[in-house]
This record gives sequence, C-alpha cells and structure tokens, in this order.
Amino acid sequence: MDQQSQGRIEMACAMALAGTIGIFAYFSGQSEVSIVLWRCLLGSLVLSLVCWRRGYLAAAHFSARTMRLSLLGGAALLANWIFLFAAYRRATISISGLVYNLQPFMLAGLSAWFLHERIRRAHILWALVGLAGLAIVAATGLDQARGGEFLAGLGCAVCAAFFYALAALSAKALRGTPPHLVALIQFVAGSLVLLPFLGASLPPPRTGAIASLVTLGVVHTGLMYILLYGAFQKLNPGTAAALSFINPVVTILSEALILHRSFSGLQYVGGAIILIAILGVQVFGQGPSGLPGREQGRGRTGELDAAARSKRPSRSPVA
Repeated sequence: MDQQSQGRIEMACAMALAGTIGIFAYFSGQSEVSIVLWRCLLGSLVLSLVCWRRGYLAAAHFSARTMRLSLLGGAALLANWIFLFAAYRRATISISGLVYNLQPFMLAGLSAWFLHERIRRAHILWALVGLAGLAIVAATGLDQARGGEFLAGLGCAVCAAFFYALAALSAKALRGTPPHLVALIQFVAGSLVLLPFLGASLPPPRTGAIASLVTLGVVHTGLMYILLYGAFQKLNPGTAAALSFINPVVTILSEALILHRSFSGLQYVGGAIILIAILGVQVFGQGPSGLPGREQGRGRTGELDAAARSKRPSRSPVA
C-alpha cells in the first residue's frame, strides 16, 4: 500500500472516530469536566508511550519556547473540550458539531492577526455563508421548547470553535516540533489543571459509563490523534480537508441511528449551508499550492513558507 492510500485510510478512520465522540460522551453520563479529565489522563498515557518509542522525549525537544506555546495551546484545548461537551449537552450533538466545524474561519482570522497571514476574499465570502447557516439553525432553535438552552448550546459550540482555533494557532507556531509531543504536553497540562476534580470525576460503578470514558480517552484521544498526525504527514491539505467531511456526516448519522434524533426541516437547510461554507473555504478558498493565500517573503511568515507547505496540518476540526 502506498503512502497516499495509507494516509487516506488513517484520515478516514480518525474522522469517523471524531464523529462518534458525542455519542460516547452521552452514554458516559458524566459532566464536561469529568470527560475532559479522563480524556487528558488516558490520552497522555497513550501518547507518552508513542513519544517514548519514537524518541520524542529527548531533552532537545523541550525548549522554553516549545513548553510555553504548548502550555498556552493546552489551556485553549482544555477550554475547547469543556465548551464542546457543554454544547453537546445543551444543543443536539449534530448541530453542535456543525457549528464547531466553523473554526477554520476563526483560525484564518487569528492567523491574520497574530501571524500576519493574508485573508483571501473567498474566506470572507464563505464565512458570511457559514454565518447565514448558523443564523438559520439558531432561529429554528428559538421555536423549540428549550430554546434558551439550545441557544446556550450554540454559544458553547462557537466558544469551543474559537478555543480550538487558538490551540491550532499555537501548533502552527511550533512547526518543526513533533506534533505528538505537542499534544502530549497539552494533555499532561490539562490533567494537572483538572486533577483536583478527580474525586468528583470518578465514574459510577456501571460498565457502560466506565467503558465510555475509557473509549473516549484511549480510542477517541490517544489513538485518534496518532491516526490524525500520521495522515497529516502523508496527505496534501486538499485531500485531508475533503476527508474531514466524514466527521460531520458520521456525527449526524450516529445521532439519528443510535439516539433517534433528527433535525427539523429548516435545521437541515441551515446545516447544509454550513457544510457548503466549510467545503467552499477548503476547496475554493485555497491558493495555488493548496494552502490559504498569504503574503510572501514578509518576516517570519515568509521565511516559513517552504516548511509550511510540507508540514502544515489540515484545518480539519477534531474534538
């Protein structure tokens, strides 16, 4: 099997796993803090073994800058997960996942602000399309019996997308550092922050709750990140972006088939518009090299263009 085929399989598996996170969170029956703590703890265990086997734990990789940016990204990742699971609880899993997938637009804006990358006109146009879809979804939620809670869930999903974009921004600033190591530092930092809540986060003695938390930590955190980073190293950004659409599709199908939930007619329309916006910015909002257009040859951003073409991961949103 060639590298491209292997990368496509890894990316497809990672996105399919990402699409079932909300279902396992639902069956765990635990709070947002509890789920995030166990994801950090178990994910740290899996990635520490991987980093040890690959020699990433050498002192040369732990510079002050790497630790500083990784810890900042870890704080953003922690907030991202807590807001995302809060959104799952208050709005539907599928709607929360669709809104969460708007994070590429936030990342583009943050990259322009902090890294001086140029925002293409297409990004702005597709962002407006995505906001229109979000407005339709929000308006239909007002007609529901729990309209206020539904809107709060949408707000949590937007916050989750914003903090994911911050975490991705910190990773972009650490080009050249093994991504598995960056994730490990972030998970360890998250574990230390939430460790005081360990006593209250112990799952009830039920097989379903324990199995769901273990699956979320080992499979949906440790294994999924390994598959995702393996795919990033083999695929070009366009292919990875196209395969990322497996995530929302699996999310919608799993919620409909397992939890027997479905959208209203207008929510389907709003969700479709959001997906079209995400597809548009990934496929039609890219520069000739398949990466977002940027100013060339200016400062640090210009110097890193060659490295970015070969190392930059896709902007696929992964919980």
